[in-house]
Amino acid sequence: MIKRWMVGLGMGLGLFSLQAQAELVDTLGGLTGYHIVERKQIKGWVDTDGTQDSAFKGCKKGRTILFEDGQSLTCSSYGYLYAYRPQAVILSRELKLDDQTLHSEYKMVVGDELFSMQR
Repeated sequence: MIKRWMVGLGMGLGLFSLQAQAELVDTLGGLTGYHIVERKQIKGWVDTDGTQDSAFKGCKKGRTILFEDGQSLTCSSYGYLYAYRPQAVILSRELKLDDQTLHSEYKMVVGDELFSMQR
């Protein structure tokens, strides 16, 4: 009886693992052309109405994310994740025309969430 339960659990975890791997591949596939710029610690955030907090509560359009080094990025997408002063990985991709940078796009990874950002 215990062996059947363990086999069933193992198979269930294996299927979950395959699904998680497929989701990761889809996410990373959408980041083609981006490179890791840096890793930073989030200090807090400020919304356009002046509301602010030191706990990271995800992104909403226009929210400015403040980093310990004094720099910031502004959210251009929505997503919720609660964490107190988490680490963030910043990704960047430059859009060029004739070797001139027209625009840079940014993504921020916090925990297992991906957020679209702008400078």
